[in-house]
Amino acid sequence: MDKNKMKKEISSYELDILKMMWRAGKPLSASEIGGSEYEFTHYTIKIMCKKGLVKACDFSRHGDLFEFCYQPTINQQDFEKIRYMYQETPTAKLKEKYIEKMNEDPQLQQLEKKINEKKEKLKKPFSQF
Repeated sequence: MDKNKMKKEISSYELDILKMMWRAGKPLSASEIGGSEYEFTHYTIKIMCKKGLVKACDFSRHGDLFEFCYQPTINQQDFEKIRYMYQETPTAKLKEKYIEKMNEDPQLQQLEKKINEKKEKLKKPFSQF
């Protein structure tokens, strides 16, 4: 079997998140990590949980918002030992997957349909003039 096919993919953003968590030395929330890119960061962390790179371990409060806090499942030294198993992929690829997933969201499609229906209703009274 081809060794490259056996490699797990890790995006550069996922690697940045791991490095940030290792530097912090404590569990971090998506808002602490991603700041203005909270939704994308949260999506990325969910993927990292599925890959077994991080796990939810605590809660934190930011204003009225309660969030999970996450920590790496592997320390930096052990990760460096097995890093050859991971193939780093560009963050752009991960963002494309995120956008595709958002476009497939049925709630988003329903909301878009309702907005378009409202727009059409608003146009009708003005077309009489």
